[in-house]
Amino acid sequence: MWRVLPPIGSSPIRLIRLNASVRAFDWGWLLSAVVSDYSDGALPRLENSVDGGSKGMPRAIIWFRCAAHRRLVTCRNRLGDELRVAFKATGASGQG
Repeated sequence: MWRVLPPIGSSPIRLIRLNASVRAFDWGWLLSAVVSDYSDGALPRLENSVDGGSKGMPRAIIWFRCAAHRRLVTCRNRLGDELRVAFKATGASGQG
């Protein structure tokens, strides 16, 4: 089931969607990496979804491959958990 999260204040983000529990990952940490990578034009990229220690956690769960297609960034781990971030047309972007 997809969940829609509200964009943060005056950020360049238009829409945030998740297909996993809001508490399953540190989505805020992953989202901040997505915004940074997108604005720097540094995608595709592998990102970590844990802010802090991840000792003993399977890499398949905490590592997300993030890629951009125009103004949409999709981050997915090996289990199919996914974050989708749509950026505004006027948002900071090296992606177009």
